[in-house]
Amino acid sequence: MHANRRPNTANRPLLGLGLLLLAGCQALIDVDHPLSFDAGGAGSPTADVGADARKPPVPADAVSGDALRPPPPDLSLRPPELDFETPLLPDHGLRPDPSDARPPPPPPPPPPDEDCHDTVDNDLDLLADCADPDCADEPCDDGEVCTYDDRCDPGPGTCRGTTLTCESTPCMLRGCTGGPACAETPVEANSPCPDDGDPCTTDRCDGAGACVPERRPDGAQCGGELYELRCCSGACVDVFTDAANCGGCGISCGGRACVADFVGVIPRVSCRCQGSNAQCQAIHPDYTCYQNRCNCLSDAACGDGMTCVNITNSPNSCVFP
Repeated sequence: MHANRRPNTANRPLLGLGLLLLAGCQALIDVDHPLSFDAGGAGSPTADVGADARKPPVPADAVSGDALRPPPPDLSLRPPELDFETPLLPDHGLRPDPSDARPPPPPPPPPPDEDCHDTVDNDLDLLADCADPDCADEPCDDGEVCTYDDRCDPGPGTCRGTTLTCESTPCMLRGCTGGPACAETPVEANSPCPDDGDPCTTDRCDGAGACVPERRPDGAQCGGELYELRCCSGACVDVFTDAANCGGCGISCGGRACVADFVGVIPRVSCRCQGSNAQCQAIHPDYTCYQNRCNCLSDAACGDGMTCVNITNSPNSCVFP
C-alpha cells in the first residue's frame, strides 16, 4: 500500500540550509580549521585542509605568554566625535527659538536700610536700632528729659545723650526741657527766701529769681526777746549802752554817757546831763535836763516808732512799743 508513495523532495532545501548553518558554527568554533565551500559541488560544504591544518598540534607548554595575550585594540574603530549642534532628530519647527527664551528671574531685592527708631531689625542682621553699627551716631531718644543731643553708641548698643543739670534756687525754679538749656520760672516777688544770717535784714525774692536782703526798720528787735538789742541803720546795737543810739536810734548823747534802768517794767534810758537844758536840747528842742538826765517832753523828741512815757517823780523816757 505504501510501495507507490513518492519520495518527499520538498524538504531538500531545508536540509541544505541546515548543513550551511552547521558549517558556519563550526567555523566560528574552530578558527584554526576554516571551512570552505566547493563552488562546483552540489552545495555541500567541504573542509579546506591546507598545509597549516596538516601540522601536528603544538603542545600547551610550548605556547609563550605573548601568544596568549589578546591583540591590541584597533583605534580606528573609535566612535565618531559627537556633534551636539546637529539635532539627532528633525525638530519639525518645534525647537525653541533662543530669542523667545524666558529671561532669568531678577535677583531678590537687597534688604532695606536699618531704621534706627522703630525697634525692628530692618536690615535682617539680627541687630535693631542703636545696637546696629549702621546706626552709629544717629539721632535717637534715650527717654531722659535731662539729656540732649542724644546719639546711638553702638559700643554698648545704647542711646546716650549729654547730661544737663538744672538746679532750682529758692527764688528761681529750673527744669529740664530736653534741650541744651534749662527752663526758668522766677518765684513770686516778696516770697521769703533763706536767711542770710544778718538779724537786721529780711530776705525776700525780688520776682526776677534773686534772693535780696531788705533792711529792717530802725528799732526792730534783733536779739530775740532782749529789749535792748535793736536795729539802727541796718546794725544791731544795744540801746542801753550805745551813746550814739541811747534809748533809741539816732539819740546821741554828744559824748556824754548813756544810762539805763527800769521803773517797774518800764525801761528808763536817757543821756546824762549836768543841770543844763542846752546839753539835752542839742538832741532835740523837746528835751530838758531833769535829775541829771535828759527828760523828753513829747514823742517828737524820741526816735522813729518810739513813745515818750511820762514817769512820775522821775525823768521821762523814750520807749519802744
